[in-house]
Amino acid sequence: MRYLARVLEADGALGERAVDAVDTAAARRQLTADGVQVLSLRPKLFSRGARFPLVIFCDQLLTLLRAGIPLREALATLAENEDRPADRQVVGEVARGLGDGHSLSAAMEQCGGVFPELLLALVRASERTGTLDDALDRYAGFHRKADDLRAQIVAAAAYPALLVGIGGLVIVFLLFHVVPRFAQVYADLRGPLPLAARGLLLWGNWVHDHGWLTLGVLAAVLAGLAALLAHPATVRCLRRQTLRLPRLGETLERMAQARLYRSLSLLLRAGIPVPAALGLADGLVGPERRPAVTAARAMVIAGGRLSQALADQGLVTPVALRLLRAGEMSGQLPAMLERAADFLDREATRRTELLSRLLGPLLMLALGTIIGLIVVMLYLPIFQLAEGLG
Repeated sequence: MRYLARVLEADGALGERAVDAVDTAAARRQLTADGVQVLSLRPKLFSRGARFPLVIFCDQLLTLLRAGIPLREALATLAENEDRPADRQVVGEVARGLGDGHSLSAAMEQCGGVFPELLLALVRASERTGTLDDALDRYAGFHRKADDLRAQIVAAAAYPALLVGIGGLVIVFLLFHVVPRFAQVYADLRGPLPLAARGLLLWGNWVHDHGWLTLGVLAAVLAGLAALLAHPATVRCLRRQTLRLPRLGETLERMAQARLYRSLSLLLRAGIPVPAALGLADGLVGPERRPAVTAARAMVIAGGRLSQALADQGLVTPVALRLLRAGEMSGQLPAMLERAADFLDREATRRTELLSRLLGPLLMLALGTIIGLIVVMLYLPIFQLAEGLG
């Protein structure tokens, strides 16, 4: 198994190392033998793209606990039941941590970032109150609602994405297969043609004579574009520009606010104070809104109300603000935060479906226009030839 370590090198510099070992103790001995001081050590349990099934883990552990099975035995049962080796390793690490005398939250924390800080905070709070099953239940519900919303948005975006994909393939087929053939047919044709038609035929001749070169250049351009889009700076810029779009930006803002309210509700129900809950929730709202959440936290620490702090930072809608104020006055703030999150989720879903219904016909019109123009330009010389013969 591979372990990632933060170490102090022999020359006093901080560094990171990766080492393969059978367990944590063997990894630590191997690093010490290399002459470095181990500051922290954690297993690398997942490759890029792989994820631990948190919701399934919480649901299964909750079922076993409510059936009266002790925690350590429940974890051992889950480890035996896991099919994927990486998942089995995670659950086994947690069970071994319990066996070594650690609390559940401490054992989960030793798994190298597999378990998010939100879940760890809920488990820590439940260990003080003895309500671990409730914490697992609330966290699983929190994730299920987020997954349901994500599934609805993906379903709404599927049709426009399908239109773009099919339309793009048709355009590529026309430009790289049909147009070059027509260009060869019209090679000896004399007579004035519109500029667009001449340009299209020139493209066809070029592709016919330099087909592989054209494909290579196109592949290089696409690879460069993909690398540019994957760059963190480009991603941040695109996110900022997307948030400025009139309808889509507002929808994304509503979704981020709903995620913030739901996480705050989850943490407050667990007995975590508002400032600490804001500190834990700021990682769920994205880098664009994190400074606003941090500023709201500072206002709450200074004695301000949560509703007013969020309002001053632009993190509430008028409806959500009234719900939060009502929750503060009635002592039902977690419930009102949950209600505000549900309201914003419904609004975001409605906006997404509306955008999808509008975008589908617009994309079909645009793609149909492009394909139609290409076909008309291809047949225009034939029409002109027929007129000349007539």
